[in-house]
Amino acid sequence: MKRFYSFSIKLLTVCLVLFSVRAEAQLAVTPSNNAVDLANQIVGAGVTISNAQLDCGVDGAGVFSNGASTNIGVTDGILLTNGLASNAVGPNNEGGLGSITGNGGDADLNTLITQGTNDACVLTFDFIAESNVLSIQYVFGSEEYHEFANSNFNDVFAFFVTGPNPAGGDYVNQNLAVLPNTNIPVAVNNVNNGTSNSGPCTNCEFLVDNTNGVTIQYDAFTVVLTATVEIIPGEEYSFKFAIADAGDEVLDSGVFIKGSSFTVFPCEPTATISCPDELFVDCTADLAPEALNSLPTVEVDDCDGQFDSVVSYMDNVISEGDCQYVIARTWMVQVGDFVEMCTQTITVSDFTGPEFIDLPEDITVSCIEE
Repeated sequence: MKRFYSFSIKLLTVCLVLFSVRAEAQLAVTPSNNAVDLANQIVGAGVTISNAQLDCGVDGAGVFSNGASTNIGVTDGILLTNGLASNAVGPNNEGGLGSITGNGGDADLNTLITQGTNDACVLTFDFIAESNVLSIQYVFGSEEYHEFANSNFNDVFAFFVTGPNPAGGDYVNQNLAVLPNTNIPVAVNNVNNGTSNSGPCTNCEFLVDNTNGVTIQYDAFTVVLTATVEIIPGEEYSFKFAIADAGDEVLDSGVFIKGSSFTVFPCEPTATISCPDELFVDCTADLAPEALNSLPTVEVDDCDGQFDSVVSYMDNVISEGDCQYVIARTWMVQVGDFVEMCTQTITVSDFTGPEFIDLPEDITVSCIEE
């Protein structure tokens, strides 16, 4: 009796420990249909938002946490799905979990794939940023993996931005959720390990195989990706997060958007400096010393005054003789830690004295008569 009792206590202890570890490792998802709360979860420093709206199936969106204890790569944030947000919680114990919301498709998403869309979930808001580069970090996962890769069931999502383009014109529903250094939208058919996880691989370096995963339900998901766009500080933009089923309304997909990651990169100051052509100065023409200060063309981006810029130069005599000498003048523009330089050549003839030239004290020049 004692042996049985002792074994029971030990077995119960082990079960409680395993349950505790498993509970701690689970993704936590709280469904939410509050657009303002969802938007505020992902907005970071340097960005002000307004007019947040959500068009999504009931409990299709939510706030997630405890991501650090999972293999999703994102600690916390919001989750937008084409089904139920709670369906993302692991373990991956079903081959095809899904919920039909009946929310209809999205016209903008339809332009990215050949199939029609259903069960769309869309979060929109307007924003103004304080710097010139906006970024968002995210992970896309789906139950369409791996059986329905490269099929008509190509669940898709996008991040659309509309507003002034610093390069000219306007962004109009410009999709930022693309693979790095490409214009390829992130979708099941564009990122996968092949049908039934057996190849051929399509951009699979960006995919995490979650077969038998213990913390996330989705069969696979992307690595953490970063979307960026150049913007004009102080201008207003519209942003749209959208995800939908493609081809049918059955299996779920979701996009995890990292908390506080809708933010701006610190502005990186830049500068260009272009020296004038070679300048020839005849000192017998009674020219003032300023004749040697042929100024370069300088363009500086000081991030709206966040960095001081300084233009300076240094002279170096590179040859002399026959009453003439040649100066190599190196101009330098510095803004923040960024430095750019150029060099111009100045030839002085019939030199009559160093008083005409602003030379460093340690440089002396004498006229050599033939």
